[in-house]
Amino acid sequence: MPTVQPFVANPFLLVVVLSVAVAAMRFVDPVGFITIAAFFLPLARFVAERGVPPLVLTAMIVLPTHVFWFSYQNIWIAMTDGISRNSAYTDADRFKLATLYFGVTIAALWIGVAYWRLLGLV
Repeated sequence: MPTVQPFVANPFLLVVVLSVAVAAMRFVDPVGFITIAAFFLPLARFVAERGVPPLVLTAMIVLPTHVFWFSYQNIWIAMTDGISRNSAYTDADRFKLATLYFGVTIAALWIGVAYWRLLGLV
């Protein structure tokens, strides 16, 4: 996987690159199952050979899968829109919350990387 090869040496950067790529893929795959398979299957062996365990890779892929900039990206957002007849929040509110969620996801993964380093996993 020459695409991620420059980032594997720095897990903090790898987290950001994978998170952005997964979030971008969610515009095409609203459910996320294809996204998970499309990232995990080709990367699992490659990053494992470079010292990143598959479970760590799974966290890097699954956590950013739940970004919800648009209603179709998250079933709970779509249900809330339907139940409240689009009066629960505005599109701008959803965008702000999704962006905040994405930032918190990156921060949580960075904390995870620090913890994984402490455990000697990365």
